[in-house]
Amino acid sequence: MKEGLSFFWLPKNEGLQKLWTENIGQENIKPAVVRRICSLHFEKEFINRTLDVVRLKGDLVHVSKINFLTK
Repeated sequence: MKEGLSFFWLPKNEGLQKLWTENIGQENIKPAVVRRICSLHFEKEFINRTLDVVRLKGDLVHVSKINFLTK
């Protein structure tokens, strides 16, 4: 696993779940199957790494689509 990579649970709010999955370009995924999104989808300024537990700052809606490279 890539060093510094963190995973965040999808929001419980169904509206926010829909926004998150649409913003990463995966609107057809089922939250029951994919429950977490990696930190690569968030700008560093939205991630709080000052605590023992890495957390997102506030109720974030902003997640971004990244392109995955496959070998």
